[in-house]
Amino acid sequence: MPYYNEFKLSKYNYLMPGEDGTLILYNHLYKQLCKFPSEYCDEIKKHLDSVKNGSSEFVESSKAFQELCSRNVIIPKEYDETALSNLNYMNEITRNSLCFIIYPTLACNFRCPYCYQDHENENMSAETAAGIVSYVRKNISKFRELHIAWFGGEPLLKMDLIEKMSKELMDICLKRNRIYTSAITTNGYLLNKDTFLKLYGYNVKKFAVTIDGLAEVHDKQRFTADGKGSFERIISNLLDIKTISRNKKFLMNIRSNISVEGMRELEPYVKYMSELFADDDRFCFSFRPVYDWGGNSIDNFRDHLLEGFSGGKDLYGFLHTLDYPMNYYQHYEEIANSSVCYASREYTYAIETDGRLSKCTSANRDSKNYFVGKIDEKGNMTLNQHLVAQWSTPYKNKDGCSECYFEANCHSNFCVSDKVINDSSSKKCPGGKIYLEEYIRLLEKNNKRYRYIEEISL
Repeated sequence: MPYYNEFKLSKYNYLMPGEDGTLILYNHLYKQLCKFPSEYCDEIKKHLDSVKNGSSEFVESSKAFQELCSRNVIIPKEYDETALSNLNYMNEITRNSLCFIIYPTLACNFRCPYCYQDHENENMSAETAAGIVSYVRKNISKFRELHIAWFGGEPLLKMDLIEKMSKELMDICLKRNRIYTSAITTNGYLLNKDTFLKLYGYNVKKFAVTIDGLAEVHDKQRFTADGKGSFERIISNLLDIKTISRNKKFLMNIRSNISVEGMRELEPYVKYMSELFADDDRFCFSFRPVYDWGGNSIDNFRDHLLEGFSGGKDLYGFLHTLDYPMNYYQHYEEIANSSVCYASREYTYAIETDGRLSKCTSANRDSKNYFVGKIDEKGNMTLNQHLVAQWSTPYKNKDGCSECYFEANCHSNFCVSDKVINDSSSKKCPGGKIYLEEYIRLLEKNNKRYRYIEEISL
């Protein structure tokens, strides 16, 4: 009979107490987010302590021990988890998927005071759009799939270009038997039901729309270029979209950037949104403190920022006290899916209106390291591979990362812009790690409806 000292605990385990004496496990390397029943928690803790101390025999009849082994909470000593995590990282950044984040325009019909963009009145030309399509036509056979993310500016200001390019790109993928997926980030003002259905027809299935609170708060933070509020229009659009048949599957992530004022009015806002959308799983919510994301307008909004670690803790802690059902799928994604920076992926590029290529959509366009290449009008891509390589290379200074339970998720490459743009050695931890316990608490509170945490029965 083998002994416990032939085993070890996975270094990627994160254990925390759940409701009613249960025990919650998170381990990204083995894709575990589950809850052990309370009646087994004492036995589970005894097994974990025994393995850690190498002091007891393996109890073959113990269902709890077998469950811990099957979920790789307890693993054979010879397992090299670091090697497996490194392999996952290599697969993550070299995966056989071509992803273009396309700016149809840099213009925007909003003037949000915390936005880092300058709203230049620049639109993608027909020649640049044709060059992108031509590149895909010539190169799609190298890839398994094509993913297009529409960004801006406000991309729906150029709906005609989105329609034309989508038709052409979908046709290319259909003829070459390649997967085509698409998403859009929009302020929602122009996202009426007809526009939504057109986008859905072009396989846009993921939507990101921002609402920052009830009308009084939202309209002070997300107003139009002519100073008008946008809350009623966006809510009306979303309610119209909600009437679309449930057979049409999509994900509408409603992001809320919470300021000091938004925090004060958070409960009535959550209650209102829960009453409108909690009965439709296609609508989900994510909350963020308003940070300084850069740009030229943030100085005038600085007194309203709910910044820092404590601000986020206060936000998520308060959300947990509220008894209104909410689908927190986006927060689930942050811990369940990889948070490696999209800029690290080898075949992911943001395409500006003039065809210039970057790896990141941040506010550092003036940096000499920001743009890594260009697509010309004939579909030829020119790259500076030395710059591209910097975005995919992990931080050299990874002190503390190698033994961190979250390393299997972010691989210490959550955000690499500071490394490349500012030559910084200071890495950032993702929100999924910083607020892991708060996210899990929110998911657990809503788990009876949305079932993001597996409940184990032994």
